[in-house]
Amino acid sequence: MPRRLAHFSDPRLDAQVEELIKHSNATRDAADRHAARRDNPHNVTAAQVGAVSKAGDTMTGELRLAGRSINISRPDNTGGWARGVYQYSKDGATREAGIGFLGSGDNPAHTLYMGFGSTPWTDSSGFTVKSDNPYFKGNKVWHAGNDGAGSGLDADMLDGYHASYFQPASDERLKTDIQPLADALSKVLSLRGVSFVWNNKAREVSANRQTMAGREIGLLAGEVAQVVPEVVLDWVETPDGVTYKTVDSARLVALLVEAIKELNAKVEVLQARVAALEGSTP
Repeated sequence: MPRRLAHFSDPRLDAQVEELIKHSNATRDAADRHAARRDNPHNVTAAQVGAVSKAGDTMTGELRLAGRSINISRPDNTGGWARGVYQYSKDGATREAGIGFLGSGDNPAHTLYMGFGSTPWTDSSGFTVKSDNPYFKGNKVWHAGNDGAGSGLDADMLDGYHASYFQPASDERLKTDIQPLADALSKVLSLRGVSFVWNNKAREVSANRQTMAGREIGLLAGEVAQVVPEVVLDWVETPDGVTYKTVDSARLVALLVEAIKELNAKVEVLQARVAALEGSTP
């Protein structure tokens, strides 16, 4: 409140000053009360003062928040719902990406999402995190907490199949035109076992395997293909268009079995000859 610093000798001047002070106090009180109102008595619009409407509006430029968080309340309904922050095309007509969360009814959110397209909240649109596991485009993401039996991500599973699935089938009910292997022993004798060291290219395509000796032993796919092409397969095609070969050792077992049988037959003939010679000796 304004305070009188002096009084005039003329009582009429004192009365006028007192009246002015009262009027000033009343004006100030009225202004304070008006400023405290929230009912917008003059119907001032957001556009008139350059403000963004709380009921929905468009703003340009950068929005900076000095507070700690943005609070978004879930809706009051019984169906499914999505809430988030979305990116739209320049004309505002097309939703292009979004980050947010999904829920259902009056319950806490059950999925966090980050995706692309007009429906970024769908599993196929990007990355989602649910209560049981993270997913990328609907595929479960491996992490240390979900490894093991029953997870669907066991280390011995590939594309949903156990490792034994990738062994060559051997059931005779799946085969036709079954023929015995001929000249197995001569074919085995034509093969050449070698020792070797992997070169730099082998390391580039992850073919090298380090042994305790520092050297490897094996067969050369090119040589084997000249003798037993049935056991030589394409191993990998590199980005430069080169296809490298491998020898399927499991398929070689059949050849070795028949080779041993042929060799055994030769041994038996020799044994019979030796026995006959020993029997004829006086």
